[in-house]
Formats: sequence, C-alpha cells, structure tokens
Amino acid sequence: MQAMTTFLFAIAIAVFLFCLRVLAMIVVLLVRVLWALLLASLRLLSWLLGLVVDGGTEVFARARARRA
Repeated sequence: MQAMTTFLFAIAIAVFLFCLRVLAMIVVLLVRVLWALLLASLRLLSWLLGLVVDGGTEVFARARARRA
C-alpha cells in the first residue's frame, strides 16, 4: 500500500510539473504577443504623428511661400 501511495504521489507531482510547464509556455507566448502588439501600435502611432507633423510643416511652408 505504501509503495502504491508513493507511486501515485510521484505521478501527481509529475502531472503538476507538466501543467506548470505548459502554463509557463502559455504565459511566455502571451507576453510575446502582447509585446509585439505594443510595438506595432507604437510604430503606427509614431507613423501617424509623423504624418501629422510633416503635413503641418508642409502647410506652414506653403503659407510662408505664399506670403513671401
């Protein structure tokens, strides 16, 4: 009986460690995906801000050219 209990306990620990490993892999995957989304959104935001800034400087340059 003692050997059976020890064996079942060892199996339970192995299953627990396997589940922990799978959970860690899922967390790492989630963090990588969220990091990629964050970088993509920052890239998009900087591109949009660049368009706004470039467009604004273009408008000001045209206005200055008309005045001169």
